[in-house]
Amino acid sequence: MTRGSPLRYLGWMARDVAVRPGLACLAIAGLFAFIATRMPAAFTPASAHDFLVRTVSQFDWVIVLIATAGLVSWDRASGYYRSLFSQPVSPGAYYLQRWLLGAVGVAAFVPLVGLGILLVTGSFPFSGPLLARLLLKYLLLGGLTLALSTVLRADWMIAFLISVLQSVLYSLDKNGAPLNAFSKLLIHALPPFQIGTSAFGAAGYPTGSELTHGLLYGAGLLVLALAALTLRPLGSGGRA
Repeated sequence: MTRGSPLRYLGWMARDVAVRPGLACLAIAGLFAFIATRMPAAFTPASAHDFLVRTVSQFDWVIVLIATAGLVSWDRASGYYRSLFSQPVSPGAYYLQRWLLGAVGVAAFVPLVGLGILLVTGSFPFSGPLLARLLLKYLLLGGLTLALSTVLRADWMIAFLISVLQSVLYSLDKNGAPLNAFSKLLIHALPPFQIGTSAFGAAGYPTGSELTHGLLYGAGLLVLALAALTLRPLGSGGRA
């Protein structure tokens, strides 16, 4: 049977993204807009920009995990996939489309926080490097969560723990800590999450080597996820 297009689900998926991660983005933007009203010093365009970068950098991983947690595993565990794929739709195309829409929702985090700051300070901050690195974080952390979600229920938790492990090892290595050969191997084997981090405005646009590394690693994660969705049955009953 010829597989149909997942575009028929686009409206439903967009509504889902508006809730998750959309509501989380709005909640954080509103909270920090309120915090901005309690700041003792008046905001300048520079301080508003710094406030934007600090806010997004502290919560970007939360938004990414909210957007991608259980993307496949929740449908599989609930059995919902049986009715979902009773129509001739490729699971790989379906979940890739849902993941891409999640990227749009995560990208909206930057302008939403900027709008919250605008309402309070009258200045709308925006950072292209911040947005670029946020999308790289989505590709790496969100791609890892998607890949794990095809085989595990605790996808977001394992992805989070892997990101913590990589961040700790990378920080230790960067600061010259003596690491054994296995730890150094892990640093190179794990996703390069540091590429998707804007450390309080210190990080500009990704360099060419950073961008190449991040894109290739993220593409590999997506290929693994799509391969699992194509080759592995979603449940014991197989696909409808």
